[in-house]
Amino acid sequence: MAQIADRVVRLTSVRTELEAGVVVGALEARGIQATMSGVYTANFRTEAPGWVEVLVGEDDLGEAQAVLAEVGDEREEVDWSQVDVGQPEENEGSQRYAWFSVFRRVCLALVALYLFWIAFNLGIGLLQMALGVAMS
Repeated sequence: MAQIADRVVRLTSVRTELEAGVVVGALEARGIQATMSGVYTANFRTEAPGWVEVLVGEDDLGEAQAVLAEVGDEREEVDWSQVDVGQPEENEGSQRYAWFSVFRRVCLALVALYLFWIAFNLGIGLLQMALGVAMS
């Protein structure tokens, strides 16, 4: 597949990277090179959060718009209540990181105890100041 054109234009903007991936996949399946802008790079959003842009070469814009309309029509035809997604798989990740959940709870308990200790000592200090002023 050829490289995307030197001049790219916005075909559409969508809310999620997943939606943009569907559009880019449909375009590339029909021979149109496309890319996304505004997605995560090393867990850091490179553009303003909220919208992901699908970009195509300026020369492919007309054909890409036709493919986008076709993809929208296909999406509307799907009866999602009839789609079988299969059985959920066993999630080994939850077992592998079970210690993290325990660790997180212990840390939260320690932080809560520390905050209680600070509040207690602050209360004692204020009480001592109040009594010291009252006794004078």
